[in-house]
Amino acid sequence: MSLEMKEIKTDQHRFTVMISEEQIRAAVQKLGKQISKDYDAKNPILVGVLNGSFLFVADLVREISIECEIDFLKIG
Repeated sequence: MSLEMKEIKTDQHRFTVMISEEQIRAAVQKLGKQISKDYDAKNPILVGVLNGSFLFVADLVREISIECEIDFLKIG
């Protein structure tokens, strides 16, 4: 899949998109399935480091089909 180089600008910064939203979504789905398989019959604890991981952890948990716990910590 080729990715058209897209640039995102804010007031002070300029970013180049290196991985598409679709590629990220597919990777999160794959990771969720793998966690579900590897930790079946267990109760894993997912720990997200704030700020910045909340949406990723939320998307990942949606892809996990087993019961798990979620916690967050903030460093700083």
